Amino acid sequence: MASWTYSDWITYDVGNANRLTRLRLHIQEVTDLIASEGESYSLEGAVSQSRNLTGYLDRLKADEKELAAASSDQRLYEVHSRWRT
Repeated sequence: MASWTYSDWITYDVGNANRLTRLRLHIQEVTDLIASEGESYSLEGAVSQSRNLTGYLDRLKADEKELAAASSDQRLYEVHSRWRT
């Protein structure tokens, strides 16, 4: 099993922008692992693991979109708040 460096993105509590950065780095980690495995059918379970990783990657990308939208909303709120004061 892979050892992830940035899988802590979901518990990283230093603001949405930093969490989004760590999530994007984790997406790259997963993408790199999938690419390095390629289409290896010679190992038992390799196809199943690749499918699991691809499903995990899809879920991470959905999380990325959601977090990016939340980060964008937060920035708009902060800018708007500065103009009101």
